[in-house]
Amino acid sequence: MKDDSSPTLLTIASVDDLFGAVPALLHFHPSESLVLVLVESGRVEVAARVDLARVRRRRSLCTALEPLLHRFPESDVLAIAYSGDGRAGWRVLELLRSEVGERCAVALHADGRRWYDSPDDVGRPYDPASTAVAAGAAYAGVEVRGSRAELAASLVGTFGRDEREAAMAEVATRWPEGPSREAAGDALLLSWRAGRSLTLHERCLLAVLAREPEWAERAILDTTRENAGDRFECWAQVAQASPGPMGRGALTLLALAAWVRGDGAMAQVCLERLAELGHSDDWTRFVDLACAMALHPDLWEEVRSGYLALAESVAVAAVGT
Repeated sequence: MKDDSSPTLLTIASVDDLFGAVPALLHFHPSESLVLVLVESGRVEVAARVDLARVRRRRSLCTALEPLLHRFPESDVLAIAYSGDGRAGWRVLELLRSEVGERCAVALHADGRRWYDSPDDVGRPYDPASTAVAAGAAYAGVEVRGSRAELAASLVGTFGRDEREAAMAEVATRWPEGPSREAAGDALLLSWRAGRSLTLHERCLLAVLAREPEWAERAILDTTRENAGDRFECWAQVAQASPGPMGRGALTLLALAAWVRGDGAMAQVCLERLAELGHSDDWTRFVDLACAMALHPDLWEEVRSGYLALAESVAVAAVGT
């Protein structure tokens, strides 16, 4: 299994390499999308994607991209418009060029079969999966879904409603609300390792605890760059077993773990699910801001340690009063 706390090194030396790298950077194959890869001093700083339909007007394009471009003001922009409609793709690319000027080092349109470097280009065939970059990413353990819809569908479980309700009832009986339930959840998280399949009862137990603010915050602050991959897999299993409002806590913890492990696409999928549920709290807003600003996951340790230090100082002050 790939260690998500360590960066995967991808060398982009050609257009084919770029097309091979994009799915690995996003964790899925994009379509009807504007994808930007920002490069500074020869290093890929971030890859970002937005629905092409959202940025067909100048104002909406600027609104979507301003935080990203502001954070990396010296970066070169490699832009690809993925679309079956070449005119729509080039219209967005021309808007982008007019906004960022010479920073736009590469502007390409891809229709799923061929890529084009100008509106009148005859195009060249491409196959992202056959590139050396894609092979290197696969060897490093980077999972790539066929589409963003497939990425979102990975959170849909196969448990029936009756199964879930029976498991929830057993959780309530076996682990009554209070310290015993929290201790059971703590022990489960501490002992869980990637590759293990949680039982439905364990998933329901964690789903219940994830909705309790104090326990959920402890679980969030126990998430580190080192264990984010394990926590991601754990909370993904919990989310699969807890659809609707029941899963909002698990989705919040999954969004945080996804961002910390460097999977911004899954973090965004979780945030969209939470928005559909009408749920927002301090941690969902933090992950949303982190994704919008393209904050590097390495910053999490600084945020986490600062938060813990502040909480400890407040506790000490409270004891002294």
